[in-house]
Amino acid sequence: MVFCFEMSYSQNTREAHLVLVIDEQLVIGSVANAKIMNGMTSVEASYYPGRLVFGMQDFDNLISENNDSLTLAFDYYENGKGRQLLYNYKLHLSNNG
Repeated sequence: MVFCFEMSYSQNTREAHLVLVIDEQLVIGSVANAKIMNGMTSVEASYYPGRLVFGMQDFDNLISENNDSLTLAFDYYENGKGRQLLYNYKLHLSNNG
């Protein structure tokens, strides 16, 4: 899996520019139940190709905890041999700056 993460801010949301590549395939519309976590705090997110979108207040509360790392969790669906397969991912994101 490869991902690129960069934050941008709009009036009512926070957006992470996020490109997901799984098994050398660009992930288009097969992500569900996306959330970002910091310890015990969890924020729901929506994934659109190239963007991960959060509610502004929810995300601001999440990052105000002064923790240098976050975890991105999501479900990835894939069709294979007549059935749908489900994979659960958790990605540790840390601030090494």
